[in-house]
Amino acid sequence: MTVKIGRTKSGEDVICDIKEVRKTPESTEAFMYRLDRPYNLCVIDNSNEMLLTENKITNQPRQLSDVEFRFYPYTVFNAETEVFVRLDHFEFLYNPHSAILEKYHELIGETKEYEKDPEVLQ
Repeated sequence: MTVKIGRTKSGEDVICDIKEVRKTPESTEAFMYRLDRPYNLCVIDNSNEMLLTENKITNQPRQLSDVEFRFYPYTVFNAETEVFVRLDHFEFLYNPHSAILEKYHELIGETKEYEKDPEVLQ
């Protein structure tokens, strides 16, 4: 399983098991991604530090412990657990923080160790 967070062109953060899909087993280039169990990752800032007080703005760096994050199904009406998207669907992909990854695994009901190498569909 290769769990990544992808920032979509519309600005959503999607966490999922992502795999490259290729047209043939011999093909070296992917033509789409398969997203398995995708969820929107939403951040809720619980701090009050962004409030204006006495005409000054406090803009201190946030720690992961200062924010709450929630998961919402990415494809709410999908009967399947997977969805296929074009390669240009994401602006970039990155590895999730360990705390977020742990919560995602709890959400999808997985507790085993995961492989680091991405699988390729044919």
